[in-house]
Amino acid sequence: MSRQNIGYDIEGRSPEGDSVCIEVKSVDYPGQPFTLTSNEEAVARQKGRAYRLALVRQTNTHIEVAFIADPI
Repeated sequence: MSRQNIGYDIEGRSPEGDSVCIEVKSVDYPGQPFTLTSNEEAVARQKGRAYRLALVRQTNTHIEVAFIADPI
């Protein structure tokens, strides 16, 4: 979805069945700063709790994913 410039990468459903929009950001270490584009921020404000941020960190042995609901 990111090539379409719609402000998020993945459309999906929460465990409760609600529609969610997920923006994926890769980080190298916990606490690393990252940036939302102005478009991502605008869409996050519009979607509210339906917008999720997925912070992904890959190590030599595994992948960690942390989800942040309504990141604004």
